[in-house]
Amino acid sequence: MRLNQPRSFLLLSAVLTLVACPGDAIRFANDATVDASSDGLTLDDLAADQSRAEGGADQLAHDQLAHDLAPPDLAVSKPTIDVVLLAGQSNMVGLGINNELSVTQKAPVPNVSIYYNSSVHQNPKGKTWLQLAPGFGVSSNRFGPELALGRRLHEAWPQRTLALIKVAEGGTAIHDRWLAKTGDLYKLLVSEVKAQLAALQAKHPNHQLRVLALVWMQGESDAIKSVHASAYEQRLTSFVDAVRMDLGLPKLPMIAGLIAPQGGWPYAKIVRSATRNVSKVRLPMEVVETNDLPMHAADVAHYDTASTLVLGRRFADAVIATRQMSWSYPADFGDNQYNQGWSYLDRAGSSVTPMSYDRAKGYWKGTQMFQQINGNGVFHPGSSHKAELAWTAPRAGVYMVKVTVKAGDNRGGDGTTATIYRDGATLWGPISIPNGAKQSHTMQLNVQPGTKLSFSCGAGPADDNSFDTTLWMVSITP
Repeated sequence: MRLNQPRSFLLLSAVLTLVACPGDAIRFANDATVDASSDGLTLDDLAADQSRAEGGADQLAHDQLAHDLAPPDLAVSKPTIDVVLLAGQSNMVGLGINNELSVTQKAPVPNVSIYYNSSVHQNPKGKTWLQLAPGFGVSSNRFGPELALGRRLHEAWPQRTLALIKVAEGGTAIHDRWLAKTGDLYKLLVSEVKAQLAALQAKHPNHQLRVLALVWMQGESDAIKSVHASAYEQRLTSFVDAVRMDLGLPKLPMIAGLIAPQGGWPYAKIVRSATRNVSKVRLPMEVVETNDLPMHAADVAHYDTASTLVLGRRFADAVIATRQMSWSYPADFGDNQYNQGWSYLDRAGSSVTPMSYDRAKGYWKGTQMFQQINGNGVFHPGSSHKAELAWTAPRAGVYMVKVTVKAGDNRGGDGTTATIYRDGATLWGPISIPNGAKQSHTMQLNVQPGTKLSFSCGAGPADDNSFDTTLWMVSITP
């Protein structure tokens, strides 16, 4: 990964830079120079074109975009302890195997401490503050998502002091034990969070505490029976509302893992859909995909060691996204739907479905040949389906949206089309982009939490998707 690359670049170029509030600026950098066509077009060329067209007015803003994970501007005099809450059932408890970790992965994580109420699991490391290391799983020789989550956050913010509070028990459901207000585990979570925040404050009287997010990995036990799966959306909504109210944190970001769609949970699809639906109406809330993560060979209900590490990193990236004040594609490109608010879609008329991620090739692919979106900014449509990138607003605000689109391959074909949608309604386009040509557009939008902006690339008028590599650059600022 090159970290000296300008951020204002894209291949079907949607440089979408969103600055929503004077909060934390968390950004990712990707390799972004691509020879996408026979004329040697690169994302740098497109960025330079846009900069010249705008008289360089945006250069300062682009230069200010960090090329790594940047700590926030706290705007306070007191040092801060950032706290992440973790809760759920067995895949939050964790069955990763300590002995399968590398030497580096086994090392304690600097500047990160953890308090773990392991409930019935009798982990000897429970109910005391300790430095984060392997061993905070179902037993002291197992670990959960907290290990990679804490390490990833430390890598992102090495100067910060971080604290994790984890309350989890295997085999538990939201229809009874996690039920908002009355469930025993719900009440345990609230009481432990309050008690441990008070303990942290007493131990560090000169620090302020800031709760970054609640990470939730639960739902398998509610996916066994139809009656419980059907009620999951309402119960999770009530859980989110109640925990925010009871902790006195009305805007507490929520991170929810989507349960794996496997045979042991026949109604997993309903629970997964319910979790997504809640995330759209209880912002700020992110969802994390798990359907590509393998389980233990002899235990098909629990993520194996490698998957537990990946899940923890995904949770950490989602926590980081909730602190994010600007967004850019392809810099924010990832292998997880909805990470940092982005989703990768296959549009056929008014029907929109998620793309699937090809790990071997490193891109999102649709159902038609050549249809893809990759991390270098390339959009390529199918013959009749569009390749579409969508961003969901995490908070309200007025934003300036700048879009530059260039058909990057001049070897043939009938060009491409570019369209921008807002919540499914056409906002701009469809604009025809002949081979080698480009179009730019600027608009100011007032968005609400959950507003979806979609950037869509289609084939030309003859539905010929040959030579249809396209570059997008989108910038969004308040």
